[in-house]
Amino acid sequence: QKPEEHDSTSSHLAGMVTSGSNIYNLSSFSCLCKLDSGVWILDSGASDHMSYDQEALADIQVLQQPLSVTLPNGHRVMVHQYGKLHLSNNLVLEHVLVVPHFKYNLLSIKSLAHQTHCKVVFTESLCILQGPSLKRP
Repeated sequence: QKPEEHDSTSSHLAGMVTSGSNIYNLSSFSCLCKLDSGVWILDSGASDHMSYDQEALADIQVLQQPLSVTLPNGHRVMVHQYGKLHLSNNLVLEHVLVVPHFKYNLLSIKSLAHQTHCKVVFTESLCILQGPSLKRP
């Protein structure tokens, strides 16, 4: 779903970064990922991809309606823009929200799996992304 199609009354979550040993009680999980555009957190608790750094994104667009984003500290901020994140020449993530009041870059596991049709597996020491759109050239 495109950001401009979201209900303006709903909140988007930046996710609380938590982990645990029992996967059945795990509400969200995250890991760090170093890209050319900086450090990104793969976050299962994030509802959308989010970046504080507008310079890391391409094709910045203005949302038809601003979105309310709830940060991990509980503060709500309004988001007015989104863009594209070029992970590689053949892999571009759409609809990355620009959240200038946030200090992290988040890749939403839900959005990542949906956009790339990949399978995401967290192990004790790494995160594996596997899918047809992630083949090496």
